[in-house]
Amino acid sequence: GRPQRGNARPPLEVNPPLHTAYRSLLRSYFAPSAIAALEDDIRRLIVDHLTPLVRAGGGDFAPGFTYPVPTQVVCAMLRLPKEAVGLVNDLSDQIYLNEDGRNNDQAAIEAAEAALSDFARSVVSERRRSPQDPVVDLISGLIAAEIEGALLTDDQVVEVLRLLFVAGHNSTTSALGICFLALAREPSRQHDLRADPNMIPNAVDEFLRLEAPVMATPRTV
Repeated sequence: GRPQRGNARPPLEVNPPLHTAYRSLLRSYFAPSAIAALEDDIRRLIVDHLTPLVRAGGGDFAPGFTYPVPTQVVCAMLRLPKEAVGLVNDLSDQIYLNEDGRNNDQAAIEAAEAALSDFARSVVSERRRSPQDPVVDLISGLIAAEIEGALLTDDQVVEVLRLLFVAGHNSTTSALGICFLALAREPSRQHDLRADPNMIPNAVDEFLRLEAPVMATPRTV
């Protein structure tokens, strides 16, 4: 793999055996049981965002739901304060909107990346001062983790957080948009899924098979 910008962000932008080591460290935090523990909070979050849209009889689903919800879920998963949501969302948007093919503003990207790294570093410093249970807290877990007998440095933890802050919610925002647009275009699908909610997991898989939010990750041979 190769970094898109700046230092490599594990595990996406590193190769085996380092890729495998990071995947092993992170796996438990994304296990079905770990995600299930967040379900009640995520459902409340979803209701909070859907309620004003329902009361208004409609609206723009992207700014009202698909953009804010994934960022809030990632920040909740990382046990960050509520004020982190706006910062992460704004900086991620600055990076996305100024990439090649959009605004093509490399200086704006570098400034946003630097601010995101500074924020990640402040989070790591705070968590070192006040560690949480590493079994359930990903950041504390990384701080306590070892690769090849050596504890991870602040820089290594920061790069993982940089990846989660950006890739951790942008692709989910796109995935939600893909799924709900498909449902909006074919109301019969809504009827089928309401009639049999057990079909929803397979439906999501099929929507994302037909139109994936991330088409490719470049690899260098």
